[in-house]
Amino acid sequence: MGRGGTVRALGCTMPSRGKLLLVDDDEMMLALLSLHLRRVSYDVVLATSGEQALERLGEARFDAMILDLHLPGMSGHEVLAQVRATWDAVTLPILLLTASVRSSHALEALQLGANDALTKPCDPDVLIAKIEGLRRVIGLASMPGQLRTLAGQLPIDRDDLGVCPECNTAHRGHLERCPDCAAPAPAKGW
Repeated sequence: MGRGGTVRALGCTMPSRGKLLLVDDDEMMLALLSLHLRRVSYDVVLATSGEQALERLGEARFDAMILDLHLPGMSGHEVLAQVRATWDAVTLPILLLTASVRSSHALEALQLGANDALTKPCDPDVLIAKIEGLRRVIGLASMPGQLRTLAGQLPIDRDDLGVCPECNTAHRGHLERCPDCAAPAPAKGW
């Protein structure tokens, strides 16, 4: 997370921790949560409906979306389904907010692809902690690709390391083909 940029908070300009899309039809909730998120240097874009959220997603790239489940018109479930048709849970993590005490509503949304859920009204510090938790998980999820890139940049005979010359994935043992890209093993083997 963190697409650069700066956030102005408490009279100071600080580097942004990331760009968040906050979707809720309750304007008081939007104001309260956006205030707390901006206080800790998040750049926050607001939407008051599902349709508006989808418009915002088409206009900019976001590090995460905080989505109310109960929206007028297009429901949070419908928004979630449309978002997941385009962005996976790593590319756009979604934290679900719900005023419902019925766990089945949150469970259904989690099954549709939300990363996490929180019951409203929520403690802003818990919301921030959940966003930070998502940042850590997303950061870990992107590490294999970063490691493959680094392996491809090593000035060492990659055949001796057991790294596939096609996809830069490390392998151990005697394999005839790369399990990731199906490339044949080099003549020397892995």
